[in-house]
Amino acid sequence: MELSVTHRQIAAAAGVSQTTVSFALRNNPKISISVRDRVRRIARSLGYRPNAYVATLMAHVRASRAPHQIATIGFIYTQPTRKAIHDDYVVCRYFTGARNRAADLGYGLDPFWLGDRNMSEKRLSMILAHRGIAGVVLGPLAFDTPSRFAGGHIHMDWSRLVTVALGRTIAEPEVDRACHDNFSAMLELMERLIGRGYRRIGLALHHKDDDRVNHLWLAGFLTRLHGQKLIAPLEPLLAREWSYEVFRSWYRENHPDCVISHGIITRLWLEKCDAAKRRKTGFATVSWNPSKIGLAGMYQNYERIGAMAINMVVGRLQRNEPGLPESPHSLLVKGRWVEGKSIRSSAIQTAIE
Repeated sequence: MELSVTHRQIAAAAGVSQTTVSFALRNNPKISISVRDRVRRIARSLGYRPNAYVATLMAHVRASRAPHQIATIGFIYTQPTRKAIHDDYVVCRYFTGARNRAADLGYGLDPFWLGDRNMSEKRLSMILAHRGIAGVVLGPLAFDTPSRFAGGHIHMDWSRLVTVALGRTIAEPEVDRACHDNFSAMLELMERLIGRGYRRIGLALHHKDDDRVNHLWLAGFLTRLHGQKLIAPLEPLLAREWSYEVFRSWYRENHPDCVISHGIITRLWLEKCDAAKRRKTGFATVSWNPSKIGLAGMYQNYERIGAMAINMVVGRLQRNEPGLPESPHSLLVKGRWVEGKSIRSSAIQTAIE
């Protein structure tokens, strides 16, 4: 039976203490990078493998210890006003889900408004360091984001932070993310509309809405159309000039029997368009929320995404993995279909078929 390599053996080979070995193998910043690398190299050469059961137990012990002071995670947001943390529908729900999950795990969650012109990225980095905050969640950028965040770039000292972004609007730094699964949401939305008998389904979006999700709504729409027996699949509208006139021109040229879009403004345009009213054109939204009364569409489960971001931050904090990841990964959260009067009912579907 092969015996496991111990920390004592690694310490003897490296000429350091067992405590140093333990810290080095857990990537503890108390040990210099050069020593950490040397200890790990020696451990690998000796055939060392951590015991997964012991590692899990110790993580649980560390997490369950009653701290003298509750550890805090930061929630950074860049919306135009400080009150967005309470007033912006999406940011508020991300924050609520993240705060509740953080509390479940024994952490506090404090908001930091980076949209304040007096709050620079350098200053916020210093504040986080001073307060001993080692993990942060990056909220999504606003639709009309301040020019200093153009291109989705936020420049802070990320070397000592565990960072997880919400959604796909942050382009730099490249970090781990918790996101809504926009692609599968569009596939499900299309499936439900086709099931209700719609055959001329049109996609109408402001180009920025599709840009913010890396074109995954468009990709899902086109994928579902491929091979589907629809009557003359329609050219999507991805407008740079988002106006009623542009929408009406597209509608008159394509005559969709149902329109998929993002905001409620498109629904109002349909109600304003005489041709759409005559045809009783259906409408479904890719971003449902309770204010969109009567609309059918996909809810993006913001609270769940916020909670998953906290799980990712806490996991890396407990594994002592600060800094930008070498290979960032994304955790996708499935959306939820919400019925609404803006599309045909199931009973009408039977009559159509």
